[in-house]
Amino acid sequence: NNNNNNNKEQTTLKDILLQKPAMQRQNTLKNISRSILPILEKGIVSPLIVHKVLKEYLHVGGASLRTEAANSIAAPAFLRMFHTREGATATNVMLSYAGAKQRKQVLKALKTQVWRVSQDECAHSTIMTLIDCVDDTNMLNKIILQEIKSEDIAGTVCEHKFGKRVILHLLRPRLNKYSPPNLQAMMLSPDEIKQSVEAAKTLVKTLQKQQKKINRHDNDGEEENGDEENEDEITKDGSNTKSKGKTKLGNDGDNDSEEDEEETEGTDLNFGVAKKSEHQRRLEIFKQYGFAETLVKSCESNIDKMLRSKESGDVLYEVIVGGMDDVIYESCDEGKMNSFYKRIAEVITESISAKACKDDNLLENFFSTRLLRRAAQDCPRFAKVLFNSSICASSASQKKWLSMPHAEKIIAGVLSCRDEKFVTEAKTKMGSGADAILAKVMARNDKHRSNLTKV
Repeated sequence: NNNNNNNKEQTTLKDILLQKPAMQRQNTLKNISRSILPILEKGIVSPLIVHKVLKEYLHVGGASLRTEAANSIAAPAFLRMFHTREGATATNVMLSYAGAKQRKQVLKALKTQVWRVSQDECAHSTIMTLIDCVDDTNMLNKIILQEIKSEDIAGTVCEHKFGKRVILHLLRPRLNKYSPPNLQAMMLSPDEIKQSVEAAKTLVKTLQKQQKKINRHDNDGEEENGDEENEDEITKDGSNTKSKGKTKLGNDGDNDSEEDEEETEGTDLNFGVAKKSEHQRRLEIFKQYGFAETLVKSCESNIDKMLRSKESGDVLYEVIVGGMDDVIYESCDEGKMNSFYKRIAEVITESISAKACKDDNLLENFFSTRLLRRAAQDCPRFAKVLFNSSICASSASQKKWLSMPHAEKIIAGVLSCRDEKFVTEAKTKMGSGADAILAKVMARNDKHRSNLTKV
């Protein structure tokens, strides 16, 4: 029974390797490598069993092993793997270590297929990975961004469950709210890649130092002992020392084979990973190639629809607050963003006018009220424009806002933003009603939390 339980627990290659001595792990990886690399070279990558084995193999391997696998497969073959969860995971790992030339070939193979791939449940993670690891932002713009732009970003791309994740990944990478754990498990984070490369570099440098010591020892031996018999004995001792050094390094390494380690000596130690920082790459995409302005214009043309939408509302929120590191605001000038904020305020005011139908009221909509509250609370720039251009644009407008229960949440969000000077001025302008709204919303929130605690 115990044996059966152990077999059940060892469900992955990593589990099996951990049960073996260090030297056996190296031999196991070598045997797998001899079997799987020819399969990759021949492009036999469509079967699901290949995806599963390759995923396990790459998961236990280090940077040099992943680089070797990535360079063993032709670029078009990547496109036959990412339609399954295991295949997409393997593809994303290999692309992270494939090197600039290989990644460019994959991009070329993707040309005219970006939107179709972005709609796939698993394959869209590969588009996100390419955005993370391709340093040539000009090529990214020509192949990925231009095709996304041609599909109407706000009206089509952002309304698709998986397509919108590509846009959100650009705006705020790896946020759990937008990229669920099962999606993030299919992609490597920059920290994971950096750690694996540092471990591989340390291994190679240690190996090189050991080799220098062995060579120095051999040279000293040859100088001290002139006759052939003594020389033979020292050579034997030296070879034994060399093998011991390798064994020790193999045990301390990151599961890369000894053959891989020897091949990396004296070579480029970047292991094919991206060189640009994430912030620099995103800034070039949004500012240099104008993706921020395109995104803002697209959102501006679809404000009403996006405010009411469960899918595209997240994109609108991120554009309003500026994305991670305020990349949207940094890429667009202040005038364009203020114009965008004012247009949002106008759309809201139009929806609550006397001419509008009751169903069109954005201050009574479930999704729009929550989006506006969050945006006002998190972005003081937007809170100011919304307050001055809609909430308190006139006494009549203020009365309408105060007469709607759900609008109070948005007002509370405005009065809770980080700009203390503005909040003080807004409270003064609204009078005693401001504190009453804040107290009412806080009491409502406390009651909601207490009910959740009881449940």
